[in-house]
Amino acid sequence: MINFTSEDVYDAIPTIVTTFVAIIAKISIFVFLLELVHYTSKPLFDMDFS
Repeated sequence: MINFTSEDVYDAIPTIVTTFVAIIAKISIFVFLLELVHYTSKPLFDMDFS
């Protein structure tokens, strides 16, 4: 949800900076979700056949 005051902030900075901030935020959320899935599913695939 975007606040009404954030429109002024996005108008004041260059488009490349806005794009960079948006992409970094999405990449960090994606990496966090990958790590979460990896951490929570590890016991499911941890088989010892010895």
